[in-house]
Amino acid sequence: MPDWRGEIGLGFSAFRHFGAPNPSADQQVDARTQIEVAMQSAGVKEPIALGNGVTISGGTPAHRWLDVTVMGVPIGLKVIVSSEEEINEQLDMVAEKLFGRAPRDDFDVIRPNLWPIPTMFPRW
Repeated sequence: MPDWRGEIGLGFSAFRHFGAPNPSADQQVDARTQIEVAMQSAGVKEPIALGNGVTISGGTPAHRWLDVTVMGVPIGLKVIVSSEEEINEQLDMVAEKLFGRAPRDDFDVIRPNLWPIPTMFPRW
């Protein structure tokens, strides 16, 4: 562990969907306050935030980073998608913006065994 973190033995991530593409600053501050209150009630006196923010593309549990392939060969590029429609949108953009005139039909992704994710917010 990096020295500045000390003896931290517990870490977690929180996900919250505000139901809007651009949640207000007040909504975000309120969410942070709720997290701090919950952590204090659990005995965490000085939480350290390692990061926060609003995801503007692909922020649901159904989204996955999938490897892009060209003619079946992974090229070291990933796209974040949750549906076949999003795969097509992302691959259209990759073929046009990143590869110029490369034939779109040459591009695909490696799909996981469970695809698409059956619900937007699965119960884990």
